[in-house]
Amino acid sequence: MSLADANRDFVLRPNHNEKFRPANGEALLRTVAEETLVGKNFESGSSLSNSIASMIADRLKALSLPHYKYVVQVTIGERHGQGMNIASQCVWDADCDGLAKYFFSNCQHVCAKAKAKVTEASDNELGLDGEPIVE
Repeated sequence: MSLADANRDFVLRPNHNEKFRPANGEALLRTVAEETLVGKNFESGSSLSNSIASMIADRLKALSLPHYKYVVQVTIGERHGQGMNIASQCVWDADCDGLAKYFFSNCQHVCAKAKAKVTEASDNELGLDGEPIVE
């Protein structure tokens, strides 16, 4: 196969059937949050948020969407009547990229916000926190 043939066959963008659907992502976030947080008391937010982020990333990878990388951010805090606002910024392609968000809160101890950004794959990308994107 020549280089010209290889370039002709290379597809950078996902086709319509392979695009990330935010509604599916939000359902995935909801499922993971409810499986891991319902009935739990606040303990170590950092280790819990890391394990939830890993679970979400694994389930996103299981969707087998080609051409995508995932950024997963989970924030957990003890609830004492305060609010929580989180802002992030990134380069965005509205045709291919997607964002799913889910906020979980129980009445007693835990409030958590999970966010997954799904973006076209490219080399040397950093996530919302400056860390390399999970592939």
